Amino acid sequence: MKYSFPIISFFPHAGFDAADIAEYNAKTHWEYGRIRDFLVLHYKATARDDSEFWSYCRTMPIPDSLRQKMEFFPSNGRIQHDGLQHTHMVTTAPGRRGG
Repeated sequence: MKYSFPIISFFPHAGFDAADIAEYNAKTHWEYGRIRDFLVLHYKATARDDSEFWSYCRTMPIPDSLRQKMEFFPSNGRIQHDGLQHTHMVTTAPGRRGG
């Protein structure tokens, strides 16, 4: 993963400092939030409607972090990460942005 971080990098010496624990937990929470948003989007964005499961997925509630990304992306092909703008423009068809 591009943003992965080895836990060992937080422990250059024996022991566990509260600041290291807090930083590791914050980074882990952020990373799992990104993974969760990706998985939820996979199900939320489906066009399938051939079962109750897929109908629920299309209408299910989503995390605010994903809602913000979904609202921001269509206007300019960018997504937001923790208030930082990143360009993620992927061509899905000639002359069209998407992804």
